[in-house]
Amino acid sequence: MESISLPGTLPEPLQRVHLAHFSQLDPDTQSAGIIRRIIAASQLPTSTDTGASELEVQQADEERARLDFAFLDPTKLCSRQHVLTAVTQAAVVCARSWDADAKRFREGEGSIGGMKSKTPHSEVIYMLNPGNNVGESLKRFGLSPKSTSLLLVKFSSSDADPDQILKAMTEVVGPNLTLPSTQAEESVDLDQAIRFGRYLPPGATAQPVTDWKELNKIYKLQIDAKLLASADTQSWHQRCEDIICTSVAMKLVAA
Repeated sequence: MESISLPGTLPEPLQRVHLAHFSQLDPDTQSAGIIRRIIAASQLPTSTDTGASELEVQQADEERARLDFAFLDPTKLCSRQHVLTAVTQAAVVCARSWDADAKRFREGEGSIGGMKSKTPHSEVIYMLNPGNNVGESLKRFGLSPKSTSLLLVKFSSSDADPDQILKAMTEVVGPNLTLPSTQAEESVDLDQAIRFGRYLPPGATAQPVTDWKELNKIYKLQIDAKLLASADTQSWHQRCEDIICTSVAMKLVAA
């Protein structure tokens, strides 16, 4: 996992972000299971007005808190910078929706420059999508029932314990996950994991897992089909990554 400090001028819950890559997921027991759990949590009671007891509402809130991450499909990401650009944009937008007195984020303030979605983590996914449809963003960049890897993103306060956050992440993903087991924290290359689907030992090589055909369509990159099929990626990958990151960075301006 990589933990990154964000500007101290942001609201307290947005002053740090944590990113962890999990590989070799079983789609049926893990990816699809996580999605079912997220859907079930969204249907749990949010207040006693629906007839639920205070205990049931409390338990529902606890379950939603356990799932309070951005769940991303790494094959729809081209680099670490791609993700961090969306994280930065989401933090800026969510800061506008922060209610300092109530210590919460106000939802549905997209029309006045605030949050378009319900949480800072869903806002990260929304920022990755060049369009303005939240549901489309989740479909394109969120975890799918067929995903074999997962990138989790978590905002926190500056004094949050990264070990506890990683523990919470692994409890959600479940058994049989792959993390760098013996590498020092500073040697963990998240960019490598995103590009190749896993953390590679020193000197190892692998084929990129980024779905460039899908990104070509989503971001309207106009990459020639022959180039997409070519083994020579050095001539165009970096250029297209720059275009994608610029597109994400410009979303607020374009909107």
